Amino acid sequence: MTTPWAALRSLTELWGDKGERQRRKLWRHHKKPAVAVLILFVVTVGLHISFLSPVREANRLTQERIVQEKHIIAKYRDKLREAETLKERLLSSQQELESLKAKLFPSADPYQLTAKLEEFFSVGSRKDVIIKSYQITSTTEYGLYQEVQYTIAFDMNIYGLSQFLSWLNTYATSVGVRELNVRYAPRDQKENSVDLIVNVIFTVLMQKKG
Repeated sequence: MTTPWAALRSLTELWGDKGERQRRKLWRHHKKPAVAVLILFVVTVGLHISFLSPVREANRLTQERIVQEKHIIAKYRDKLREAETLKERLLSSQQELESLKAKLFPSADPYQLTAKLEEFFSVGSRKDVIIKSYQITSTTEYGLYQEVQYTIAFDMNIYGLSQFLSWLNTYATSVGVRELNVRYAPRDQKENSVDLIVNVIFTVLMQKKG
């Protein structure tokens, strides 16, 4: 059994002159295995540099591309959401426009109103309503539609007045009465005598011409 003192003496001899000879002997004995280990280490490092480094670089580029694609997808989704919001707004605006059109008087020419009135009142041979005069007193434009104010004077009988009130009710969403004056003025004793003088001021919402 080797004692501690013997081990210490062996180490001292190894680092002395005698140790130098032993180290050279050990080196000659283990030279080939040491060289083989060194070559293996160099080859391993070379393989690591040759193969693993490009793999890491390719992996890095792949990760960067994935991040870029995620950003592109996120932007695309944002654009889709904006497009959906714009689509909803356009649909809402279109519905409002259609609703507004449904409320407008079915004509874009202010001077056709009297023609439509005469057409409405000209039923049969009786003359219950006579348009004595009419005047366009103002026109105000609002975007896609216009508000036209009329002053019209009628001669009519009681049946004609009922017809006129029915016409106003038909276009209640587009015609607003500002003033209505009815005066009794008997002409003769005939049944269909136009013995009422009616002066009316009303506004009409209609599309802009052109």
